[in-house]
Amino acid sequence: SDRVYMRSLATRDSANEVSEALPEAIMVAKAAGFDLIIAETAGIGQGDSKITDLADISIYVMTSDYGAPSQLEKIDMLDYADIIVVNKFEKKGSDDAIRDIRKQVQRNRKAWDTQAAEFPVYGTIASKFNDDGVTSLYHGIIDALSDKTSFNYATALPKPDTKISSSKT
Repeated sequence: SDRVYMRSLATRDSANEVSEALPEAIMVAKAAGFDLIIAETAGIGQGDSKITDLADISIYVMTSDYGAPSQLEKIDMLDYADIIVVNKFEKKGSDDAIRDIRKQVQRNRKAWDTQAAEFPVYGTIASKFNDDGVTSLYHGIIDALSDKTSFNYATALPKPDTKISSSKT
């Protein structure tokens, strides 16, 4: 399709999770008329949040096997990400992970009056067809883009009542 362009950018340096060419690549994609640009990075979490300087919204995707809850304090992106996703939500420990991540986000943001379920933390099973966690994430992305940019997209897809997958099969 001429509406989609994908390109991999090597970082060339194990200390950088964002390619030095990414800012210019984003400008080129904008100049070419693309209105939604998705930049995937690798290895971000415990020390590099540079993508937040380049992106309108940032999404941090992780799994429930990050280690002990104290490890969450080291994940930089929990401070900066607009959306946090725990994928492979069917795995053992994912309910505990969502709970612990929400608590850590609450601490990081000093949002003591906000209910844990209100934070943009989603549990998804991306490999499952029609997963309601993924659908909820989709709505969260649209809402975040609408809040931070001039992006205005109305979807006919119903919004689930929960931010986590309801089925773990």
